Amino acid sequence: KRVANVSGDARRMLDVCRRAVELAEHRAAVAGCDADPISILEIREVLDKMARSGRAAHVAALSLHAKLLLSSMYACARRNEVAEVVWGDVLSHHASLCRTHSVARLGTTHDTGIQDYNEHELLRPLATLCALGIVVAVGAGAGSARAGPHARYLVVIPEEEGKHALQDARIPGL
Repeated sequence: KRVANVSGDARRMLDVCRRAVELAEHRAAVAGCDADPISILEIREVLDKMARSGRAAHVAALSLHAKLLLSSMYACARRNEVAEVVWGDVLSHHASLCRTHSVARLGTTHDTGIQDYNEHELLRPLATLCALGIVVAVGAGAGSARAGPHARYLVVIPEEEGKHALQDARIPGL
């Protein structure tokens, strides 16, 4: 697993360098001069564009509770050292995140006494995650509407990619 992470990070940085070179060449061609050496600012610009594109943009645009569910799924997968997460564990982690950070219940604008969420209140954020292809239900009869406490889900977006988008949104727990 560690080798895959290191290899993935190396591939990502090579991709960043390639895109930075392409950016510098494009700017030089537009200006009609030779390309300048690539600066850290151009690397930063490429990294920002990559972070805001594709799946990271989907994660950044999620509702607060969908982001908290995704964060809870990453935490459960990390804790269990298994890619699949059990819905009951995710609900428990989500509830503790909400209590710790005083997050109001869905549909309310203020805290009416922190109570645990039941699974029915979180089906809509779960369905959003599934519809966007960020999370996939696994197992027999799988589907986001069948989210019993023993249902299993797999987060499709690698944790590093999701982490960056969640950290940009200042989501607690990561």
